[in-house]
Amino acid sequence: MWTFAGNTASLKLATKLGFKVEGKLRDATFFDNRFHDIVVLSLLRNEYKPTR
Repeated sequence: MWTFAGNTASLKLATKLGFKVEGKLRDATFFDNRFHDIVVLSLLRNEYKPTR
C-alpha cells in the first residue's frame, strides 16, 4: 500500500489498522507544480489482527 506523505488521515488510519511504514520515496511524483513524497506501508499476514 502507498499514500502521499501529506495525507495524514490515511497514514493515521493505516497505522491504526496495523500497517507498518516500510519507507519513503522522496519526490516520487509531481503534481500541483511540485514534487511530493510517497510513503510505502505493509501489513504481513501474521501481523493482521481482526477487530471483531
